[in-house]
Amino acid sequence: MEDLLSLRNRTALVVGAASAIGSATAEVLAQAGARVALVDPDADAAAALAATIEAVDGRAVSIPGNPADPQVSARVVAQVVGRWSGLHLASNLASFVNGSLVRVDGGLLL
Repeated sequence: MEDLLSLRNRTALVVGAASAIGSATAEVLAQAGARVALVDPDADAAAALAATIEAVDGRAVSIPGNPADPQVSARVVAQVVGRWSGLHLASNLASFVNGSLVRVDGGLLL
């Protein structure tokens, strides 16, 4: 029986990934088996985190951008879904909320 807490073959989006809480969240999700998309305006920090996750056999991609911009949010979701054929969970750890909604497979991603 598969471990109920396993995120193997699942895709997670972590917004605000370069923050302390964001990076810790991304690392835990990757350890649980998730493919992790890291979104943050700090492109260098997000890329370094992706390299750290991949160095321990995780799967991660860094997507720089300001998620307060609705166009960036839509682009990020499209990139993640295109790369890994789906998006299963999202964690918004950015220090703002822009109130925009992006439609994903009939559901809503805040």
